[in-house]
Amino acid sequence: MYNGKLVCSHDSASNSSPSFSDYLDICKKYGMVAVIDIKSGGGEEKIRKTVEMVNSKGMINQTVFQCSMVSYLKLVRKYSSNARIWYLRDSYSSDVVRTAKELNAEAVNINYTNTTSSVINDLHNNNIKVCVYVVNSKTGKDKFLSYKADYIMSNLPL
Repeated sequence: MYNGKLVCSHDSASNSSPSFSDYLDICKKYGMVAVIDIKSGGGEEKIRKTVEMVNSKGMINQTVFQCSMVSYLKLVRKYSSNARIWYLRDSYSSDVVRTAKELNAEAVNINYTNTTSSVINDLHNNNIKVCVYVVNSKTGKDKFLSYKADYIMSNLPL
């Protein structure tokens, strides 16, 4: 969304979804952060090509690579020492901090049902930002903002 208008969506019902290259161009044009959600089955070659394309478009500082699989995030880091990495987790444990630090992750992205103010404080005390997903209500948004979440992902404009 940009100024209340849908720019592009991976869930779009239309058949005119932009290519990955177009998506990066759109994000660059509008000054938006590109979020790349890495799924299983990609492998090293696809990750290398993805990081190379992001770099070639001058978007490495304007792109977030998020994934729950540590091995894939390590590959992103292998191909770009300054890539913005978000470690995607459904729940929180002390291992999350250790792994995020090993990855030099900018943030941990945690399911809203498992995010408390103490989780956010713990991550912040370890110099790790927090993204809460998927918050689809104004009440939820206000709650996590009061907890000082750095980012909130939603499927709706809130």
